[in-house]
Amino acid sequence: MNPIIFEALLVQTQAECLRVILGPYCLEFAAADVDDVQELPPPAGLVEGSAIAARVTLQAGARVMRIASADAYHALLWKHRLPFALASRPNRIFETHEPMRRAEEAFFAARGLRELLP
Repeated sequence: MNPIIFEALLVQTQAECLRVILGPYCLEFAAADVDDVQELPPPAGLVEGSAIAARVTLQAGARVMRIASADAYHALLWKHRLPFALASRPNRIFETHEPMRRAEEAFFAARGLRELLP
């Protein structure tokens, strides 16, 4: 039987396991079933020191100790850029400007659509 080879991000876990982030999945394998791990250059956007990009070689029939969603890791592993327009403004809910609200009411009233107004 052929070994299982894939590229993934290695993240911290217990000594007897190998935890990888592979797309949307977080997988753990028994360390005894790992034949080889070769470090690869980190992908663009990876937060420095958060994970190690690697090519993993597992024995055929390797035991999967855990499988889960990797959603919780994505916010920690990847740099997220916020557009300047959002990053430079405080978070606030804007009130409708009174002249705009009146113009909107007139628009709906002229078309018999007043019941659509909140």
